[in-house]
Amino acid sequence: MQTPGSQQREPWPQWAMGRAEGHMPKASTRSGKRRSRPAGPRRVVVLDDNPADRALMAELLRQAGFRVLEAGLAGEVPALTAALPPALLVIDIFLPGVSGADLTRQLRGTAGFAGVPILAVSAEGTGAVRRLALEAGATAFLEKPLDPRTFLDTVTHLVEKPSAGREARARRGQGA
Repeated sequence: MQTPGSQQREPWPQWAMGRAEGHMPKASTRSGKRRSRPAGPRRVVVLDDNPADRALMAELLRQAGFRVLEAGLAGEVPALTAALPPALLVIDIFLPGVSGADLTRQLRGTAGFAGVPILAVSAEGTGAVRRLALEAGATAFLEKPLDPRTFLDTVTHLVEKPSAGREARARRGQGA
C-alpha cells in the first residue's frame, strides 16, 4: 500500500520470481551443506496486505517445506491461529486497520503466543521502523524487498531456535 510521499517499490527481481516459480535451488548453508527441512509441516502464518509480497513469501516457505497460512488483514489472524499457535508469524508492520505492530503487541499478551517467534517485515527499513517492530515484540525484522535466501535463513533460524527470541525479549525487559 502506497502512502502519500512514499516512493513506489520496485517489483520483486526476476531472479527471486524464478525461485518462487519452482526454480529455487535446494536450501544450503554458507558452508555448502544442505539444511535439513523442517521435521513435519511446520505452520507459518504470513500476514501482508500486498498480495504479490504475500504470495512470494508464501511460495518460498512452501518450497522450503513449511505449511503456510495466508492473511491480508490483522483481523484474519485469530481464525488461522485459534486451534494451534503457528511455529512462526511473518507480519508486515504497516497494515490497513490494525497495524502489524499493534497486532504483535496483542499477540505477545495472549496466552500461547509469548514464545512464538514473530518476523516483522516492512518496505520502510528505517531505524525507527525497526525499533517500532522490535519494541512491539517482534523477534526479528527484515526490510522489503526481501532477499529470498536471507528470508529463508531467518525463518529457519527462528523456527529452529525459538527460545533465543524469548531470551532476548526477557533481557530487553530487564534492561540488559
